[in-house]
Amino acid sequence: MTRKALPDELSEELSDVELNNLHGADYAERFESRKNLDRLQNLLGHVVLPPACVVGDFGCGSAMVLEFLDRSRVKQYFGIDLSAPLLAKAEQRKQRLGFNQAELLQQSVQDFCALRPGTLDMALCLDFSEHVYDQELLSILRAIHASLKPGGVLYLHTPNAEFFVEIMKDRGFILKQFPEHVAVRNSRQQSLLLQQSGFTNVEVGYLPHYNILRLLHPLSRVPWLGRFFKARMFITATK
Repeated sequence: MTRKALPDELSEELSDVELNNLHGADYAERFESRKNLDRLQNLLGHVVLPPACVVGDFGCGSAMVLEFLDRSRVKQYFGIDLSAPLLAKAEQRKQRLGFNQAELLQQSVQDFCALRPGTLDMALCLDFSEHVYDQELLSILRAIHASLKPGGVLYLHTPNAEFFVEIMKDRGFILKQFPEHVAVRNSRQQSLLLQQSGFTNVEVGYLPHYNILRLLHPLSRVPWLGRFFKARMFITATK
């Protein structure tokens, strides 16, 4: 079941050990089959890479973004994740692509950012925030904010809790939530956490789903009912 995002809303939370177990070797094997490359290419089409960009990819998984980042504009790429199995796949991808300016680190976001204040031009949090409870996400976002240069941009992609499929999962109606999706939020909840972390100019856009449900996206423009057909949030925020 998804967890409500506001700090004053109580729910049972998994322990750190339980969360880590959800992202072990089995998850790593399922990860790439579930993450469609065309979907990721579409996401990165919404990302603006400045010249000589230093990128932090938080919750990088197997670093699939390396397939599509313009390396001529990337001075340095940091991929940060806690999953050793996923980072092993990321290292294989780095070597296959010859992406020599990529560095992959098994490290917490907070530890990484503490060593690199004001370093990053851009931060990516793609399909990451729904894996993290509120207080931890608040700590992570504050760390990322500190690691960005003034004017640096965070790009965040995540499921939308108001999408009718997510509502069905939350209520246990026919569909089941992915067990590792412990905190699917709506735009208000996600924006509040970003603002509490120091980010400004928080802009929320909506993208279609990536399977056949994308055909329902035009309904997102229908008055009153449209909010239930906005499958994915793509958020930009500035330091």
